[in-house]
Amino acid sequence: MGNFLFIFIFYISFAYSNPPDWVREPIKFCPNTEICVLGSGETLEKATSMAREELAKVLKVKIIGNTKFSSYSQQIREQEVVEGRVKENFNKGIEEFSEEILEGTFVKETYQNNNDKIFVLMALDKGKASLIAKDKLSLIDQNIEHLYQLGRRASLFEAIKIFPIREELDSRYQYLTGEEIPPKISLKELYNQKEKYFKKQTKVVLSFVDFKNEEVLKGFIISKLLELGLVQVLNPNEKNSFEVKFFFSFKKSYFNVEGFEKYQFNFNAYSYNRNKIKIGMLNFSTDGIGRNFTQAKESAQVKIKQFLNDNINQLNID
Repeated sequence: MGNFLFIFIFYISFAYSNPPDWVREPIKFCPNTEICVLGSGETLEKATSMAREELAKVLKVKIIGNTKFSSYSQQIREQEVVEGRVKENFNKGIEEFSEEILEGTFVKETYQNNNDKIFVLMALDKGKASLIAKDKLSLIDQNIEHLYQLGRRASLFEAIKIFPIREELDSRYQYLTGEEIPPKISLKELYNQKEKYFKKQTKVVLSFVDFKNEEVLKGFIISKLLELGLVQVLNPNEKNSFEVKFFFSFKKSYFNVEGFEKYQFNFNAYSYNRNKIKIGMLNFSTDGIGRNFTQAKESAQVKIKQFLNDNINQLNID
């Protein structure tokens, strides 16, 4: 028993004073089928979290250095896509993918030094990660193809906004496998169709009923329509123009919670062709809750904007 205790104490002392080789040179303990990083922290949780962050950085650096992706990013800027919306969709899509792909990480080794600092060697299996990327790419390609084949103005622009996510995932897949997956519908095809819509110079008269003090929502609606290549005209009697009438109303609702107010907000839109025949409509009602009317309205407008983004095709202005 005494000998066993002596050997155990000697082993622990040796482990604390002499860090394993993988702490000094983690790359040597990483096969070609994995991506490995080193993380450290005061606790195992902090060390693991740091390793995940480092792994995310490794993937990001590799993708930014990808010639294909860099060239694509430049092309997006040159084509003057609405930068804010592209960036918003891009960041959200990549963040969701990154979280999913990092779920496939695992800790290969752990070590605690004599200062109670913990080190972890974390790895990501390239094969499993590439399958996740491939499945995501397949879904995005199907979505882009569907939007393109619809032959609708808003659908086409939605496909263009999705494309940066598609190319980023393909770059990650290429880094993991050494291969790339060509898109079913190319960016060039999308922009060729986009140019056709812009060349049409489709004119539209916009009318806003009961939009007093609603400049934010009004501005969003106008920017959304201009983003689609429509040309706003101010003369209501302009010939050969479409017309869209927007309505906004609200009423206070009963809400038995002290310090808060509740309102019902209604958003409606009706579109008319060049012959003044109604061709489309949008109808949406939602509740807004806040400590005052302004807060309630702001929460409702977030949902109204999302509704408009998702359903603008129903105005049938192509």
